[in-house]
Amino acid sequence: MSKSKGVLLGDKNGVTVKNCNLSGYEITIYLTDSKNSLVVNNSIMTDGGGIFTLYSSYIQIIGNIVKSAGAGSDGIIVTSSPQLNKISSNNTISLNILDNMAIGIGIAGSGNIIQNNKVTNRYHGFEIVGSITKDNIIRYNNITDNGVGIWIDDHINNNIFYNNNLINNSDGVDMLGGCFNNSF
Repeated sequence: MSKSKGVLLGDKNGVTVKNCNLSGYEITIYLTDSKNSLVVNNSIMTDGGGIFTLYSSYIQIIGNIVKSAGAGSDGIIVTSSPQLNKISSNNTISLNILDNMAIGIGIAGSGNIIQNNKVTNRYHGFEIVGSITKDNIIRYNNITDNGVGIWIDDHINNNIFYNNNLINNSDGVDMLGGCFNNSF
């Protein structure tokens, strides 16, 4: 049985989580309502979720290795709540390695930069969801051996995708309806 959360940061500013080896948690690193923080060079083995941010902004998630111990694990998830008017924005997700995750990197927010990540061996390499998801830059990622390389929900607008390597995925990009002004 896994423990609930490894590192929980609620309503924090300027915190660094660095060089940790973490395993056995439902959600390993969880930031909520936090700002200006770093999650850097951590090694995570999870049977639930790797790194989750909820309503958090200016978070840098860099150089982490996240591997799944189970089929339903998610890697790095950035999420928002339009109902509460709380948006995750201006985060940087870079130089991470995600292996064997249900969702490698999931984004629901705006103004985020997702670059130079390596996502392999699962269901969705990237999942872009939520009608508030816009103005993100997704570039220079290696997305390999997934069911879908990049899955884009309906009503996702004004995002830029470029120089991503989509290799040996069942589907490279799967975009649902009602999406406008996305650039590839």
